[in-house]
Amino acid sequence: YVELRDLRFGGTEKYAFALSFTNKGIGPASIEFFDIKLDGERPTDLADLIRKSADIPDRPFGISNNFARVLSPGEKVDLVEVTTEVVSELYRANEDIDIEAETAFYRQLVDGFTDAYRSGRIELTYCYCSVFEDCWQGSNLIPKPVPVDICPKPVTPESIETPDD
Repeated sequence: YVELRDLRFGGTEKYAFALSFTNKGIGPASIEFFDIKLDGERPTDLADLIRKSADIPDRPFGISNNFARVLSPGEKVDLVEVTTEVVSELYRANEDIDIEAETAFYRQLVDGFTDAYRSGRIELTYCYCSVFEDCWQGSNLIPKPVPVDICPKPVTPESIETPDD
């Protein structure tokens, strides 16, 4: 099965929150569907999700995300990581930045995203299939993925129906 985990850790060097998938099964798992909402609405992108969940001003910030379509047995992939480690990278690029202010900003991102995720304001839904075409759908709001006949189709701009004028 594919497990969704969240991890929060803090310290003087790194303060972070990460969401990851791990394939705990014995065969490959193909991620067929992935959807994320904040307060019931789809954000425009990952940065928008984090910005709104942390209630921060509209300004640029660094995040990392990695999404693999097929996970090998035992493979773990971080979907998103929000971390203060970005500040040291920014400082190496520009020594004029205020490290304390930037670190406080990224801690606010980590805390806001963590609180929104763990309180259920963020709903992450996913569906994956085995090589035998057995499929399961899961969410951070349910304890374990459930078998489904077929995974939902991804939401795309073309698939959203608009009323005729």
